[in-house]
Amino acid sequence: MLPQIATLLAKPFLKAIPVKPEVKDKFKSLAMALTGKSEEAWIAVARQQVTLPFGEASEGLSQMPSRGETVLDGKPVSWVEFDWPGECGLADCRVRDVRWRFYRNGLVSLAAELSKDGSALDTSDLLGHQIALRDKTGFLIGIWAAAFVVPRHTSKRAFQASAVDDHLPLKLHFDELEAAQTGTWFRI
Repeated sequence: MLPQIATLLAKPFLKAIPVKPEVKDKFKSLAMALTGKSEEAWIAVARQQVTLPFGEASEGLSQMPSRGETVLDGKPVSWVEFDWPGECGLADCRVRDVRWRFYRNGLVSLAAELSKDGSALDTSDLLGHQIALRDKTGFLIGIWAAAFVVPRHTSKRAFQASAVDDHLPLKLHFDELEAAQTGTWFRI
């Protein structure tokens, strides 16, 4: 439900961004890959079911995770956060300060700073990040990804997305997550 609300709220903003038809087709392909639905051109956060069609990608390990606890409806909810504080260049785009946070109750959040200069001919790009979440034995719990439309001449701007994913392997292995996780910065 949360991704649908975020998508609904994002529609007016996304309609104001000049996007070429071939870029919209890429968005629809990504939406189909992540959710099985193609009616939207913007993806908040979703667990991957198929391999995404990256145009360009770079992989790296997260820093040591931070852990904490918050309160929701009077009950404690623990979380773990994986950070990639550096910068990754993908063509004329930059992805910085990526943070994935997983909550015990199934909430998954991503925050990142994205930019695109004016050196390429395309008017916008679909930039994102994915995390391959593993436990301490190397078992792959799931792969989550999020992508955002970034128009040309966008200087460093914050992007954020969240979704609730009732993924049983995440709940079962929440306390056994590997300290360093593999993340992939991507451009489609």
